[in-house]
Amino acid sequence: MGISAGVWLVMSRASLAESRARPCYNELAMQKFFKKANLTLLAPAKGVLVAGAMLLCGCGLTPEKLETMRPGTLPKKAPPLKPGELPKITVIPGGNLSYWHQAKLGAEAAGKKFGARILWKVPTGGDLAKSQKELVDEAMKTSQGLVIAPSDSTKAIRPVGNAARAGLAVVTFDRDVFTNQNKLSFIHNDDEKSRALKATKNVQPDYYQMGFQSVQTILDFRATKQMPPREIKIAPRVLTDKPIAKGSTL
Repeated sequence: MGISAGVWLVMSRASLAESRARPCYNELAMQKFFKKANLTLLAPAKGVLVAGAMLLCGCGLTPEKLETMRPGTLPKKAPPLKPGELPKITVIPGGNLSYWHQAKLGAEAAGKKFGARILWKVPTGGDLAKSQKELVDEAMKTSQGLVIAPSDSTKAIRPVGNAARAGLAVVTFDRDVFTNQNKLSFIHNDDEKSRALKATKNVQPDYYQMGFQSVQTILDFRATKQMPPREIKIAPRVLTDKPIAKGSTL
């Protein structure tokens, strides 16, 4: 955040006392976290450690969220692309319900149009978050890009971060993860527009366009190296007009 260690060290005792009153890590818990994460503090002083806890409080992070962000051992990376080989993009939906199939069709259409091989991987079993993590681990060995609709915004933090650290371009769609780091964009339904239309129209999220735009975003980034918008809203699909009750006016 651009704050030097020197600034951290001169923080007042009153500020430190105030930080301890908040529901955040204490010093012992912070030491435990850094030890488990195999991190080395640049200035292992008590003031730095507590000040770090204050900054984490300010970001709204909880111990549970911090634990999900702890780096892990990365799987072997995907081999470099051969000349003429299409990049592979793994697409992981949030489940196996029928509407996710529209996202598959959109992703495949974008892959065909812009030149990518789409690997559609559906999470299975009772623990979708665990299944998604396993699929992300697999994607790090095979793919250059990852599109994922997290089933759990907190549990997806570490897999998404690991995929980005492994060199994959990552886009989340439908549901985001609790961090703005390690991903290119979050692509989702325009809820404001949906609310405005629902008075007179039957609408639903356009999963086809979410899948299409997610893949296109990754391929555009690979081609231009220009960062896309952090958030991309997709207009909902209008299915039918709602019948107007007799005597009512628009």
